[in-house]
Amino acid sequence: MHAIILAGGSGTRFWPLSREGCPKQFLDLTGCGSLIRQTADRMLHMVSRSHLWIVTAEHQQVQCLAHVPDIGLSHVLCEPIARNTAAAVGLAAIALVQAHGPNTVMIVTPADHSVANHEAFTEALTEAVKRAKHHDEIVLLGIRPTRPETGYGYIERGKCRDGHVFAVKSFREKPDLPTAKRYVEKGGYAWNAGVFVMRAGIYLEEVRRQRPRLAAGLDAMAADLNNTDIRRDVYEKLENISVDHGVLEGAKALSMIEVSCGWSDVGGWPALADITPSDHDGNTVVGRTIAHDSQGNVIYASPGSVVAVIGLRDMVVVHTPEATLVMPKDRAEDVRVLHNTMERHEK
Repeated sequence: MHAIILAGGSGTRFWPLSREGCPKQFLDLTGCGSLIRQTADRMLHMVSRSHLWIVTAEHQQVQCLAHVPDIGLSHVLCEPIARNTAAAVGLAAIALVQAHGPNTVMIVTPADHSVANHEAFTEALTEAVKRAKHHDEIVLLGIRPTRPETGYGYIERGKCRDGHVFAVKSFREKPDLPTAKRYVEKGGYAWNAGVFVMRAGIYLEEVRRQRPRLAAGLDAMAADLNNTDIRRDVYEKLENISVDHGVLEGAKALSMIEVSCGWSDVGGWPALADITPSDHDGNTVVGRTIAHDSQGNVIYASPGSVVAVIGLRDMVVVHTPEATLVMPKDRAEDVRVLHNTMERHEK
């Protein structure tokens, strides 16, 4: 059993703390360590250090090793060009097949999520691993919803297969609010956490069946996996598609195990409220802050600074030595646009 951490994200929603050289997975948002470090610690409850892998961009290799020194250089698989998660998981799968054979079980997880209840998460993942060992299936972890959420994709639960294991009936894109409310009220829908388990050979079989062009590229790299020139040439031509759309949604056999574990994808500044306790006024604060007559805010003060607010409601205030961000919480999606504009000005 091996764990694969996908660490290629850019983290544009956390500007100004995240920059081109420091994407979200390398941020310590709460003082508990970077998100990739926390992810590695969760995976090390499941696998040994020698069975931990990271897939990342070439220019992020050094940072990954700095945050997760538990693994060696050979277990940081570098993508010369970003080609989305179907290719990233494929790169890990061919490495595992070559080193350990097609029946090797692989746990795949994003690097930049947060989990509060590690015990519940580990229990569900252990059950998923057992299922994947003995069945030709891809087993997904679904998060039991705690609220109507429009920022997550959903997995519709099908018939019970065995105990806590259910068939996957369908995938649903990020819904509007009325649809999300209906999902929660009806039940049988889970948030898609992007965490799944299968044997490496099963994944490659699905790629060959559904994505022959991607399969051809993976085969070309597998012929000489350590040849960086071949990898660079192949990656330029690989299909750019997510593992959800490219492989999982069309897989022959999918199962899901639901879990309640305090999960968050930490998708932007308002998500700090999911992973950090709020004060009696509903303010989520990190660092030295003073909030007077203010409710429902997210406030971040970088080390060595103080942020003071008066009379604010449902705002985000972020101060770093390089820049300060102030916005309504419901405009958090616009940070991507601002981030891209600022990056262009700084080059």
